[in-house]
Amino acid sequence: MLHMYDWNAPATLTYWPGQADLPEKAYATLTDAIREADSSDGRTPWIVTRDGEIVSPREIAALQG
Repeated sequence: MLHMYDWNAPATLTYWPGQADLPEKAYATLTDAIREADSSDGRTPWIVTRDGEIVSPREIAALQG
């Protein structure tokens, strides 16, 4: 089940395990972070919202869908 998020709040996109070519990046909005999350090449994106909620790779894919 998808959570209710503040889509206009800042969020941070990171990849796990950490990848030197993809450092953690802050975005002005959760919408921007979702849009930029990339799961190609075996990358595993995770997003942390301003409120500390974690958006999992599965949820990111559903939101991009």
